Amino acid sequence: LCVCGWARLSFFFQAEDGIRDFCLSRGLGDVYKRQVLINLTSNAIKFTQQGEIKIVISGNEHQYRIGVKDTGLGIREDDQDKLFKMFGVLNGEEYQSMNNHGIGLGLMISNNIVKCLGSPGIICESEYGEGSYFYFDLPKYPGQRLSLIHISE
Repeated sequence: LCVCGWARLSFFFQAEDGIRDFCLSRGLGDVYKRQVLINLTSNAIKFTQQGEIKIVISGNEHQYRIGVKDTGLGIREDDQDKLFKMFGVLNGEEYQSMNNHGIGLGLMISNNIVKCLGSPGIICESEYGEGSYFYFDLPKYPGQRLSLIHISE
């Protein structure tokens, strides 16, 4: 838990049982996974003025799911088709005031990265006024450990 008083945000990390051993930079793909996670987290921070942001890691015998949930502004359903397109900036004064420097490339690039790593792509579940959950699934290979960050027990 990390509380940022200036933004009234709480940060959480949630890993399902059985997914405990993470570490940084164990291979080229890990750098890219980490960059996508940084991008998703950065977006959550931009659009969440108060509430919480949670990095969620889960998995089963076939895949890992890596995602970021927030209690921020959320995205209108009719705007969600713009998210993964080049220069797909969301219209609306509330979005522009929170992200006045964004040009609409981060999610498109991140989506292409996870596809190159074997994912079907980034999924967005969002409700305007309630928050968003962006996640991607990656295939799990025998003996593979997910490498993003290190958690010590």
